[in-house]
Amino acid sequence: MLVLSRKDGEKLILNIRGEKVTVEICRISGNRVKLGILASPRVDVRRAELLVAELGARSAAVSEPLI
Repeated sequence: MLVLSRKDGEKLILNIRGEKVTVEICRISGNRVKLGILASPRVDVRRAELLVAELGARSAAVSEPLI
């Protein structure tokens, strides 16, 4: 894992499989950071906790017996 220090208004630019993704620090308030993410519609951007919940729901649905 790469850990970077960024200030309010600074950006990171990622190149993911030829797709440019820009992450900007929009606001820092206490222990919260507000991020702005600019990416092509072809890039799937999700919050990790929602993706984990979705995968868990799919797994539970698959393991339920059909009656």
